[in-house]
Amino acid sequence: MTSVVQVPEIRNKKKNMTSNNNADISTKTMDRDEDDTNIEKALLKYENVEVGTTDCMSRACPDVLSCALSVFLPAWFGGCQVVNENEAAVNLSWGKLSSVIHEPGIYCVNPCGLQTFKQSLKQVSLDLKKVKVIDKKGNPLLLSAIVVYRIEDPIRASLEVQNVRSFLCSMGEAVLKQIAANYPYETTNDDEPSLKTEATHIAQIMVRRLQAKARACGARILDFALTDLSYAPEIAQSMLVRQQAEALIDARTMIVQGAVDIAYSAAKQLADRGVEMDNHEKSRMVSNIMCIICGDANVQPTLSV
Repeated sequence: MTSVVQVPEIRNKKKNMTSNNNADISTKTMDRDEDDTNIEKALLKYENVEVGTTDCMSRACPDVLSCALSVFLPAWFGGCQVVNENEAAVNLSWGKLSSVIHEPGIYCVNPCGLQTFKQSLKQVSLDLKKVKVIDKKGNPLLLSAIVVYRIEDPIRASLEVQNVRSFLCSMGEAVLKQIAANYPYETTNDDEPSLKTEATHIAQIMVRRLQAKARACGARILDFALTDLSYAPEIAQSMLVRQQAEALIDARTMIVQGAVDIAYSAAKQLADRGVEMDNHEKSRMVSNIMCIICGDANVQPTLSV
């Protein structure tokens, strides 16, 4: 019997599979680039719109239909609009952006077909509830944070997102999970950053990451700080035992180092003062000092018979 090995066909199949994989990757990359382009176009939609107090004529007569309907005097009831300090009003006339007011005062606005969105320009704090994340070492953690932001573009805040607070809450949780996965909870290496020791540095990274996402809603991220950092309940007990063991080892190491220094100093001082001891006596003295200092129980003197 002779076996026929079709090597060229196998190679051709592998080449076809590789080319198909490359084509799929390039297609996904093109789709991602197209999505990014669409996002950029959506963000540039209101880029050239002036955010300021429009003149009285544009507010009183934004379009022909509103002017025609406002000929009747009763239509002007409710046409006064009050804007408070640190507040902006975005007005739509029949669904189209007509005016933006951010200076405090009272204004006369044509009420026909009017829809108003008011945005607070004050600093707002947002508490992110506890989320379970996996750190760099694979340990489950419970994290919570607080985000401080301020609306800088009331047009985007009113027209680009449904709710600024909910949008930033969702994006903040996503950023918190992404950043926490890049760092361990704690580490013994001083050169390696961790969530427990580098909170300030990690907060700056989270601010930059969330600011890129918050551009769509016209918000400026002022602070992003961790408020709670702990192990998940399923491993909290075992991690507590490990921390206690590490603390005990560190304490014992310090005690042994101190005992060695004390024994060395005692032997040197006795030799300087003329007390001659052989090696056996020195070993016994060092052994007694080490037992006294490093032992947990009380010292019990013994006599050799």
